[in-house]
Amino acid sequence: MLGPGDSWGELAMFARRPRVVDAVARTGCEVRHILASRFEAALQKDPWCMRSLLGALSGQFQEVLDVFAGIRRGTATARVAGLLATLAGASSGTAKLEISQQELGELLGLTRATVNAALKHHEAQGSVRRFYGGVEVIDREALQQASLE
Repeated sequence: MLGPGDSWGELAMFARRPRVVDAVARTGCEVRHILASRFEAALQKDPWCMRSLLGALSGQFQEVLDVFAGIRRGTATARVAGLLATLAGASSGTAKLEISQQELGELLGLTRATVNAALKHHEAQGSVRRFYGGVEVIDREALQQASLE
């Protein structure tokens, strides 16, 4: 899930391999395509820019590792909790995630019905609130704890 100022495709550019992920816009957006040669030239000119990019890529990679670790262990309820906590990020307060139950299931290898049951459980615990087309994370720490159970 990307937001304003986010980017994708850098890893494929650096590896000189085809991009394996796509982006689907849920709302109006502006997309800028930057040629690899110009992108690399800009990074060479400004070391701070390279450091910033490395930090962003490292954060994304850590999120992927967290999701993979959660997929390999725990019940469906724990796996859903872990993914929601990861997607909510480190923000304090609530986080509104515009992601469907079907999409959550696809990320975790679960059916939509199984995700729905897990979300009902977490909603009863007060950790999330479901709405059409998404989930609001109310208590990220409780979800993180539930992902370990």
